[in-house]
Amino acid sequence: MRRLIALLLLALPVAAPAQFYSYPSFQPPRITLREYNFAFADGHDGGTTLLFQWREGMNERMHVQLDVGFADPSVANADARFVIGGTVARGLKLATDEMPLDMAITGGIGGSFGGGESFLRLPVGLTVGHRFKLDSPFTLTPYAHPRLTLDFCSHCGPARRHDTTLGVDVDLGVSAELSNSFGLRASYLFGGSDFFGKGNAFGASVVWTPLGLSK
Repeated sequence: MRRLIALLLLALPVAAPAQFYSYPSFQPPRITLREYNFAFADGHDGGTTLLFQWREGMNERMHVQLDVGFADPSVANADARFVIGGTVARGLKLATDEMPLDMAITGGIGGSFGGGESFLRLPVGLTVGHRFKLDSPFTLTPYAHPRLTLDFCSHCGPARRHDTTLGVDVDLGVSAELSNSFGLRASYLFGGSDFFGKGNAFGASVVWTPLGLSK
């Protein structure tokens, strides 16, 4: 297991989240050609996280995502943490009259590092929602993003132990497109990993899509 953790940590900078600490994924169920997301999250045990997400479309049905951020845990005497991860999202279906839901599958690898402790997460999930077109160009997309995660902990706690566990995260969020370039997102994370206590967190973000690339 130690060799597996070491290999995954070495692969992290180039692997293709979520959600790699105590924050929501901010992932509606649609593929984007390019998007920059500036977010903050406040978690029950994870403290405050400042986050930047860059999503880049590979084609009409797939985009990749980079998460980079810093977290200030709420636990006393805990060190600040660096957060990094990558995700791939693939669109499964766009809403139709017969089945009015957009769906995309997501998978990634990432983690957080600080104070000699390393957390590594491998989440796989499905994001589902519906895009309501209101007064043009305003749209509103409520969505849910459940994920199953395989979590690794290296040099954790007073015993400096190595451990592995399964976790379940669920995001309930809403994405509002205010114009062809700017939008807002809000999401609540219900976390279920043993490494993050309750793991619940609320997050909000500002989204920018360069002109000419909005859908």
